[in-house]
Amino acid sequence: MENATRLQIAWDGEGSATISALDGESIRLVSSRPFAPGSRPTGTLSGGFAVRLKVHRSKKTGDAPPTFAVEGRLLEARRDLLAEIRSRLAPPTADPVG
Repeated sequence: MENATRLQIAWDGEGSATISALDGESIRLVSSRPFAPGSRPTGTLSGGFAVRLKVHRSKKTGDAPPTFAVEGRLLEARRDLLAEIRSRLAPPTADPVG
């Protein structure tokens, strides 16, 4: 659950999303609001990184509260942003047994 909180995007305007997957610059999110295909929402990743994406599809996945699966491509994604997201999505490493 800690990773989900740390991967929160606050959308400009209103709403939020949690990053569920990243493959190259392709991204999947669970969002509190939908976006039309072709739209370019912007927001801020917890930690202060600016996030901008181009939406490919958005589908309602839940009713209470409403949630939407959003798929798209990160725009103008700098290496440090990609590295930050990848490190937060990575499963925790097990401590070596000594």
